[in-house]
Amino acid sequence: MNDLNKLQMQSIILDYMSDSIFVHDLNGKFIYVNKEAYESRGYSEEELLSMHVKDLDAPMDEESILKMKKNISKMKEEGFVTFEINHKRKDCSIIPVEIRSQIFILNDEKLVISVARDIGERYKMQEQLKTMATTDSLTGIYNRHMFEILFDKEQHKQNRDNTFLSLLLIDIDFFKNVNDNFGHDIGDKILKEITDILAQSIRVSDTFARWGGEEFILLLPNTKELNALTIANKLKLLISSYSFEIVNKITISIGLYSSGENICLESFVKKADIALYNAKKLGRNRVEVFKEV
Repeated sequence: MNDLNKLQMQSIILDYMSDSIFVHDLNGKFIYVNKEAYESRGYSEEELLSMHVKDLDAPMDEESILKMKKNISKMKEEGFVTFEINHKRKDCSIIPVEIRSQIFILNDEKLVISVARDIGERYKMQEQLKTMATTDSLTGIYNRHMFEILFDKEQHKQNRDNTFLSLLLIDIDFFKNVNDNFGHDIGDKILKEITDILAQSIRVSDTFARWGGEEFILLLPNTKELNALTIANKLKLLISSYSFEIVNKITISIGLYSSGENICLESFVKKADIALYNAKKLGRNRVEVFKEV
């Protein structure tokens, strides 16, 4: 096989690869691109070869530009570099890619070969895993684990700014009766509806999560007891005045605790839970505040 046939075969093989391959000079001018490189980005081969490597980069913020400059410097110093970046298609849609670039010498000229792999599916999987780890699968709001993380962050702000934190522990009244009388499918539907009503009625700064079973927890940053009590009563009224399908009326009981001191989550919840117990004991569909003895 002569050299020309070898080159043709190599070019055909590269066109069958699922990764995008680019060869460019040190100034960024493309010299070679394989089929995947131009087709996946919506260009013809001629169009892409007429472009500069920077023309494929999606808009970047200052931090990303700085990272890219460091990557270029590293490649020039060490001969290769691996990094992630967003490429821009001809229609301006985005492809997240992982690129390995390496310098090589051909006919005494330094060139760069870059192999780019589409990592969009990896990103989707990472986001799905993140969602599974931080949100409640039934209601779609934060789960207990994520609430604990966010509580620590809010408490750090509280200590820094010398403000109050208030916590509401919310329980659906007689929810066992709903499941027993109408089935768990209806119970799940009620949970979702109540979640939506509460979630749409809280502030952007508040942290709302499913604490477990039919209990929810709501953290109100920079909120003293009186304001928290107003919020809690508003939420209670929203649920009690809502007409649910099949079961019609549902109520909630709420335990409230506020503090301007550095108190751990366990103590916060314990005191709110005592207040919640008192709300149930006194007839439910009410808000009770924990008071220090």
